[in-house]
Formats: sequence, C-alpha cells, structure tokens
Amino acid sequence: MLVYSQVMVTESLDSVDKVIWILPFLALLDTASTLYLDSLGRSSPPFVRGFFATFFVTPDPMLTYSLVVVYVIAFLVFSFILSYMKNKLDSSEAVGKLVFLVLLAVIGYIYLRLTASFIVNFFYFPITSRGIDLQGITMVVYASTAFSLGYYIWHDVVAWVRSDGDQGP
Repeated sequence: MLVYSQVMVTESLDSVDKVIWILPFLALLDTASTLYLDSLGRSSPPFVRGFFATFFVTPDPMLTYSLVVVYVIAFLVFSFILSYMKNKLDSSEAVGKLVFLVLLAVIGYIYLRLTASFIVNFFYFPITSRGIDLQGITMVVYASTAFSLGYYIWHDVVAWVRSDGDQGP
C-alpha cells in the first residue's frame, strides 16, 4: 500500500505574487529574444532592448552566455525579495499601503519592459520587413500589457488596500 504525503498550503498565491514570480521566466524570454536577434547578426534598436541586452551583452560570446545564468539568478533573487517585502507589509498602516503601491509600480515597470522587449524582439524582422513603425508597435505592446496586467491584479490590489490588516490580499 502506497502512502502519499500531503502538504497543506494555508496561504495561496494571489495575483500580485504570481506576477512577481513570473518575472524570472520573463527574464529568460528576454535573454532568449536578445540572443535570437544577436544570432541573426543584428542588434535591436535601443528602445526595444530589454534589461539583458542593455546591461549584459558583451562582445565575448562565452561571457554573454555565462551572464545569462547570472541574470536569471538575479531575477530569482529579486523576485524573492519583492515577495518577501510584499508579505511583510502591513495593510492597516498608510505607510504600508504606500510602499505596496510603489512596489506594484516597480513590478509593473519591470513586467512591461520585459514583456515588450521579448515580444517585439521575436517579431522584429516581420515588423520591419513590412515597413511598420517599430516604435508604434512597441507602444501598442506596452499599452496592451499594462491594461492586461492592471486588469489581472486589480481585484487583489483593491482588496489589500481596503483591508484593515486582519486579512491578506
């Protein structure tokens, strides 16, 4: 007879936690799209570059590939820190609510930047070969990502801000 152990999870992830923990995956997509463009011999324009292309791409390919690991680990650590900060905030204090909203702004900016960079970079050549304005497409991606992110986390954010500290988001 097999016995399976069950782990009881007392607190599930809310939508803000899920957005925080999706950031390392987006960082991986950012690196993949940057390396994809670099493998084709062209670099993306400055306004489509993600964090990886901006800070970690070097002329030495071996160094760039080793920095991919550092970059993704850095985003894992950053996500852990953001999650820890979010869980330690007190929703009954005005300062806690203000810090929570600033934390959401940081998360939203990073999410928008990473999402736009990998979408536009993966479709860079089809967009430019058709003569479509790349900056216009980038703005559409930013707007649609911001709208969908806001729609996704709106309920949990409003519930957390309105709570008196006795309940979590």
